[in-house]
Amino acid sequence: MKEQNITSWIGDDLAVDVYFDYTAGEPPVYYPNDKAHPGFGPEIIINRIIVNNSDILDCLTQKVIDKIEDEIDEYMSQSD
Repeated sequence: MKEQNITSWIGDDLAVDVYFDYTAGEPPVYYPNDKAHPGFGPEIIINRIIVNNSDILDCLTQKVIDKIEDEIDEYMSQSD
């Protein structure tokens, strides 16, 4: 995985940089002989979230991190 980042803006002045590793998932595959490969979802690892030159990742709740991961997944799915 290669680290990537997305920059979002809060208002006009505050940049939020999310640095993460992303591996695309694989869809399930069904074969005629009733065997299947279940596939797997994408893997997203958030490394750091920089706001105003400070890493705030450790300050966030798991619920917020999960939401950010969902946003990354949606963004990365659109760019495929």
